[in-house]
Amino acid sequence: MKKLIISSIIANTVIFGITYSFIANMSSIAFAIMIYLLPLIYNVGATWFASKKLSSKQLNQLFIGLPTISTIFYYVFGLSMKNNSMWEMFINKNTMTSGSVSFSVGHNLISPSQIIFIIALYGCIEFLTKLVLKNKKLEVI
Repeated sequence: MKKLIISSIIANTVIFGITYSFIANMSSIAFAIMIYLLPLIYNVGATWFASKKLSSKQLNQLFIGLPTISTIFYYVFGLSMKNNSMWEMFINKNTMTSGSVSFSVGHNLISPSQIIFIIALYGCIEFLTKLVLKNKKLEVI
């Protein structure tokens, strides 16, 4: 269990560190993959592989722990991007207008609505993973 938590911290450090390093040159799609998709893939994969080795109590802790770690890393990333010139460059590069259609990136990654979205995204996917594992008769619950 401790190894999974440590590996989650390392994985999130790498994911958010790479994103931070290359944010000024990223497309909005690459940003979304790095910030939203990769932490989900790691969390689901770690949970899936650990499900055969951990007790139900440990898995339940993992179902809460992994999304919490990813959310904390997202929040710290959002704080570091606030008032950061690299974030402004990212916003300017990825804001597009074509006629009456406009696409823009929000200025605040840590607004309450964004944090609620992240908690719901990471938490709901982990909950769905739990349901799938339960249906696979792995006795997760």
